Amino acid sequence: MALEIAEIQSRLDEQFVPLEPILTGFRLVSSEVTQEDIDRFQQQLDVVLPKHFQAMLRRFDFGCFTLGPIAFCNTGDFLSWTYQNNRGDFANEYPWWGSGTRPDNLLLIANSDPYAVLLNCNDETISVFKHGEAWSDHEIIVAKDFELFIRGLGTVFLMRNAEGGNSLLADEVSIEAGGGKGNAFWRWFAE
Repeated sequence: MALEIAEIQSRLDEQFVPLEPILTGFRLVSSEVTQEDIDRFQQQLDVVLPKHFQAMLRRFDFGCFTLGPIAFCNTGDFLSWTYQNNRGDFANEYPWWGSGTRPDNLLLIANSDPYAVLLNCNDETISVFKHGEAWSDHEIIVAKDFELFIRGLGTVFLMRNAEGGNSLLADEVSIEAGGGKGNAFWRWFAE
């Protein structure tokens, strides 16, 4: 059911290339991130990124990428943005995890209104929680890994009916991505 990455990339290009340079950041474009950049990032935050996530970072530029209401970054430098939002020092006045130290296996990798998107570095899962709620009490698993998350977002974005009635699409994508049936995030994204 879920579209493959190449098809999502092609269909986003069809929609958004004609709108550039006025509108940018809505396509999956090639990345300039190197393994050295990723290694430096991992060292800065003392994390080990899942191999599939690293491969996606080297393949696509998430530095100014937005898909529907999900913004991965708007600064042009995804790794720097991710570092700033996950660092546990005084520079991060209102960290997404609340007080104490950041959970060492979780990283904030995208945002929307109302959801924050987290990557679990241990098992590759993608989860979300609503801003204003404690992540530890309200975390929802939405995908088994980052590629399935991107495929799910792209599929719903490209195939949803603007008139509504997308709950079946949301459930099909959620089940395939690993979020299960009736997932609140996928239902929200589809409507």
